[in-house]
Amino acid sequence: MIRISVIDGAPAQTFELPEDVVSIGRSRRNALMLDDSTLSRKHCEIAAVNGRFLLVNHAKTNGTCVNGRPVGESFLKPGDTILVGRVALKFEGGDGNAEFQHGSKKGTTCKKRRSGLIGAVKGSDPVLYGISYFAGLAMSTLVYLFFR
Repeated sequence: MIRISVIDGAPAQTFELPEDVVSIGRSRRNALMLDDSTLSRKHCEIAAVNGRFLLVNHAKTNGTCVNGRPVGESFLKPGDTILVGRVALKFEGGDGNAEFQHGSKKGTTCKKRRSGLIGAVKGSDPVLYGISYFAGLAMSTLVYLFFR
């Protein structure tokens, strides 16, 4: 069971969802349907994986943030704040057990994720960014020599 509370951007309520995979979005097909125009039809999913809960972002426009940081995938802990569009959710945990609490960030805004390989890598790890940058330079030279 996954327990999630709406803390900002929509009427306050708590959901206890018995599924191991919970989809969140604007469509009625989602386990957690939120009527907000800033959400994608299927915005994100939370899945139970080996006793942990993994959030996977599916939104391309407004993205998903966990504790104020844009994510593609992120393991959740009880008390984490999830921002989907303009709606802030609090992840309470699985089976209704919130093991620890930490401050939620109501109305948290997060920056739009960068697109593309270099943009996605640039903000994360300088070494990985450098490797991808030089790999791109090498590939551009090869493409130029091949197609000239």
